[in-house]
Amino acid sequence: MKKSKKGLSIGVKVYSMLGILIIAFMVYNFIANSGLNQAKDSIESLANTYMKMQEHNETVSKNVAEVRLYGNLIVMMPDETSAMAMAKMVPDFITAIDASMEEMVTLSKTLGNEELIASLEAYASQLKLVEDNITATANARLAGDMAAAAASNNALRDIVMILQEYQATYTGLLSACAAEDAAYGVKSVQFIQNMALYVNVVIMAVAVVVIIIISRSIVKPTKEATNHLNTIMEGIEQSEGN
Repeated sequence: MKKSKKGLSIGVKVYSMLGILIIAFMVYNFIANSGLNQAKDSIESLANTYMKMQEHNETVSKNVAEVRLYGNLIVMMPDETSAMAMAKMVPDFITAIDASMEEMVTLSKTLGNEELIASLEAYASQLKLVEDNITATANARLAGDMAAAAASNNALRDIVMILQEYQATYTGLLSACAAEDAAYGVKSVQFIQNMALYVNVVIMAVAVVVIIIISRSIVKPTKEATNHLNTIMEGIEQSEGN
C-alpha cells in the first residue's frame, strides 16, 4: 500500500512538473507573439507616417512649381481676362500648400524628432515668404499695378531657390530618420525573436532534465525491487525460500 502511494506521488509530480512547463511555454509564447505583433505594428505605423510626410512634401513642391508658373503668366500674359483668372486662383494654391504643411507639422510632432521639427519649421518659414510673394503679385495684378506685380514676381525666383535648399535639407533628414527608425524596428523584432527562441530552448531543456531526474527516481527503486524479487525467486528455486 505504501509503495502504491509512493508511485502515485511520483506520477503526480511528473505530471505537475510537465504541466507547469507546458503552461510556462504557452504563456511566454503568447507574450512574445504579442510583443512581436506590437513591434511590427509600430514599424508599419512609422512607415505610414514617413510615407504621408513625403507625399505632402511632394504636394508642396508641385504646388510651389505651379505657383511660380502662375506668377510668370500673371505678369507676362497679354490677355487681361486670363491673367485675372489666374490671379484669382492663387489663394486656392496657398490653401493647398498650407494644408499639406500643417499635416507635415502634425506628423513630425508625432515622431518627436526635434531636429526634424526644427528643419520643418525653417522650411515652413521660407515657404511663407513664397506665399506672401505670390499673393502680392496676384493682388498687384488684380489692382492693375503691373509694375508692382512684375517687381514682386522678379523677387520670387531667389526666394524659391532658398526654399529649395531648405526643402532639400528637410527631405534628406526625413529619409535619414526613416532609415534609422526602420533599422531600429528591425533590431527590435530580431531581439524579440531571438529571446523567444532562447527561452523556448531553456524551457525544453528544463523539461528534459526534469523528465530524466524523475525517470531515474522511478527506475532506480523499480530496478532494486526487481533485483530483490529475482533474488527471492532464485532462493525459492533453490529451495531456500519460505
